[in-house]
Amino acid sequence: MDTNKRKRLGPLPGGRQGASGAGAGRGSMRAASNPRRPVPTPSRPVYPPSPPVGLAPTESQGTQHSVPAAGGVRRMRWTNNMNENVMRAYYRAVGGETGRTGYRAVMHREFLLLEPNLTVTEQNLADRARYIQRKGVFNAAELERIRREAAPEVESVSTEHNAVITQQTIVRSEVPVDAIAEGVASHKIEQMRGILEEAISEIRSAPLEQRPRLSRLPLNAATRGAIEAANRLLPSYLDGSLGLDDTGSILFGAALAVHRFIGAKTQEPGRTTNKSSDVPAWKKRIERRIGLARALIGRLQSFRSGNTRPRIVRSVRIAFSGLGVRLDQPDIAEKLTERIDGLKQRIAAWGKRIRRYSERVERFRQNRLFVSDQKRFYRKLENPTPCSTSPKPNRADLAAFWRNIWSREVEHEEGPWIAAVQEACARIEPMNPIAISSENVADAVRRAPNWKSPGADGLHHYWLKGFSVCHATLARQYQEAIERKTLPNLFTTGITHLAPKSTNTADPTNYRPITCLTSIYKTLTSVLSCKISRHIDEFNILSVAQNGCRGGGRGTKELLIIDSVAGQLVKRNRRNFSAAWIDYKKAFDSVPHSWLLRVLELYKIDGAVRDFLEVCMG
Repeated sequence: MDTNKRKRLGPLPGGRQGASGAGAGRGSMRAASNPRRPVPTPSRPVYPPSPPVGLAPTESQGTQHSVPAAGGVRRMRWTNNMNENVMRAYYRAVGGETGRTGYRAVMHREFLLLEPNLTVTEQNLADRARYIQRKGVFNAAELERIRREAAPEVESVSTEHNAVITQQTIVRSEVPVDAIAEGVASHKIEQMRGILEEAISEIRSAPLEQRPRLSRLPLNAATRGAIEAANRLLPSYLDGSLGLDDTGSILFGAALAVHRFIGAKTQEPGRTTNKSSDVPAWKKRIERRIGLARALIGRLQSFRSGNTRPRIVRSVRIAFSGLGVRLDQPDIAEKLTERIDGLKQRIAAWGKRIRRYSERVERFRQNRLFVSDQKRFYRKLENPTPCSTSPKPNRADLAAFWRNIWSREVEHEEGPWIAAVQEACARIEPMNPIAISSENVADAVRRAPNWKSPGADGLHHYWLKGFSVCHATLARQYQEAIERKTLPNLFTTGITHLAPKSTNTADPTNYRPITCLTSIYKTLTSVLSCKISRHIDEFNILSVAQNGCRGGGRGTKELLIIDSVAGQLVKRNRRNFSAAWIDYKKAFDSVPHSWLLRVLELYKIDGAVRDFLEVCMG
């Protein structure tokens, strides 16, 4: 090929511009702008260059390819026959749309048997199958036809000496979808059986302090399948449970088995956790820039004052890199001043950015808290959360204060007014004996939050909801505990956190105790509370104005509505109005247990429940 012919055909293959497409158009424009350059005549055809030897794709029968752009990659054009083979391979891999886990490798192997001359990856095939289903390349009738043709066929592959692969296609009988699903479920159950046996034996023999901390699991298909597999195996363990504490160990072991089955991580035994820093990553990055800028300002000022140490000079050269400034210029002092002023302006801008971002984050948190928990939102506005550097109370004083409240027996005193209360309660009929059923336990578990902080056993309500087979066992053991008036000490032992009421954190009396009890004990108290509330509502024991102890009551909101209506009436009628609100900052630190038992007796609560609660209080 001579030089003139090469110019007419454009660059050689592999160049950035080709003879066709956009590159040819740009070459024609350049040739037209230059009158001395010959312009190729339209009569002579221009052909695209051939690909180098060894790079030409192998084409199957009936396969068409689009002409690639200059210097680009050839894209495969999928024909109707190829799309059908993709769906056939897909249905063979997933077993007729029943098992969708780990199908890509099988689908790739099945497709290569149907199209041996094509070179595609597993990801290409998976994307193509999703594209065909999403875009409706085939209608429902055609997809059903392809599925019926592909689903009954299973291919058996045998490998000999890791080199020669022979394929033999056999036809299997029609298998119902329910049977396939049952086979998959039985496989999971057998896999779960060994993990569950090992986890329950480990938890039963380990002390409570050495249990790992369970993590929050996402609610997806894998988690639901693992919980269902454990749910089918638990009845054999729950039937042999020795008590409520043993049932808690079995359920915790089942939760640990689910973690191990799906590969979820659990924290190491122990109650201490390494909390991440409260400073967000974006703030750390900006503060690091501010620190580097301040250090650079100090070195520039040191160089301007006459310090010429190698480290200082190197920092100054880095500060002026790319600006065309030399250190031996006569106006270097002015350049240093300009650079220092520019860095100070950057520091001021970064500081404003931190304040702006912090205000935005605080607004976002307040909006989210207002939607989820308005009580906590208003409490934070009135009493700001103390920072981590606030003074801590003395541990001895703190323990002495709460020991005086919790460990000292206090008997209540009854005045002459108690006779009027007894006379008013004479009309109340005795409460029916307590009978706890599995439906009562299921209802109490359903109302409880999933991931609220657990007690000393570390078991969340999420697992009581997931392992529904335990409800009948818990109901039976709850009934036995009430009748025998006994309860394991574990269920009346909790982890107490002291939350400060105000910023005066050094005062031991200025804390609110929050105790995290076990989920199984809280479920029992929820069942008893529901039955007692039903008895109280039936005989109208509580006053209409008493909303603080009534279930579902909103005392503060209702009083605010009353105050608003009264204010509107006064304003409309032009009357005088005087109102006073009394807010008890510190009403009671504790209520004597003897008074609680006396109230239960006055309201004629079931005697078995009163005796059981008295044992728990002790």
